[in-house]
Amino acid sequence: MGAKIGVASGKAIGDGYLNAAGCLTIGSAAMAAKLLKLDVEKFLADYNSSKYDRLIQDDINLGRASGVTGTPTLFVNGKRMQRRSFDDFKSRIEEIKKEKKS
Repeated sequence: MGAKIGVASGKAIGDGYLNAAGCLTIGSAAMAAKLLKLDVEKFLADYNSSKYDRLIQDDINLGRASGVTGTPTLFVNGKRMQRRSFDDFKSRIEEIKKEKKS
């Protein structure tokens, strides 16, 4: 539900955020859409249609194929980041820069 709400709203919203915000019903998501100053009628029409179903399924399939088992799962240049501190990202980016120079 979170993915469909996120796509319908044009915002990056997932189940974890919605669950924490108490918005896992379409009614409460519509209220959130109103607070975000979205076009609520368009949001509801997009949510109730199947126009984003293929896009969402493609994302799910890509995630599974990439070894994603939950969120957040982060990749840098195609490599899954097991550790996610600022220094971990900085080190990985420095590695990539060195690889490109050689």
